[in-house]
Amino acid sequence: MFEKSIIFFCLAGLTGAGKTTLSEAVSRLGSIENIQKITTRPQRESDFAEEYKFINLETYNKLREQGYFVLQTEFYGHYYAIDKRSIGNKCENMRFITPWAFGNNNECAPFVKCLGVWLEVSQEERAARMLKRGDSPALITQRLKMEASSDFQSKYVIQQRQQCHRSINAQIPFQEAVNQVRQIVLDTRPGFFSASEQ
Repeated sequence: MFEKSIIFFCLAGLTGAGKTTLSEAVSRLGSIENIQKITTRPQRESDFAEEYKFINLETYNKLREQGYFVLQTEFYGHYYAIDKRSIGNKCENMRFITPWAFGNNNECAPFVKCLGVWLEVSQEERAARMLKRGDSPALITQRLKMEASSDFQSKYVIQQRQQCHRSINAQIPFQEAVNQVRQIVLDTRPGFFSASEQ
């Protein structure tokens, strides 16, 4: 279906790190596009329009069995994927940016390469961002408590960071963070993946 490799620049980080906002801003600068994801998790009020297509687990499994997913993972009991039909000819150079959670079973199609960028943000700053985007204080407290637990740290945070190739301080002024991620996109060549896999 695709004549050349597809590169996904996956922004990873804890809740409120700015994954979606950064990916949207970088895509607006051109040369890379955001892409819709499929998920089985419940919709949140803070989700961007068209960011996700929400489906049930039965539908997800059918699509997976039929080979529609080019990138997929399970994270904290929910499934996420990118459907190859959402790619089409959207981006001439086949580079996409997306928020992503690297689960224990991250799977890519043979023609897909993923470059993970970890967004480092303090708990205090993340709480402020979550409040600003409309999350309730109760939900913020619940999420921060969950993410601070040793179980979550060992099962999800550590392995997510290990799967990322780059890390940035996402607490710097927003436009600086956008420029840093944009530069990572511009500097990455296909040969990077061959070298990193050795």
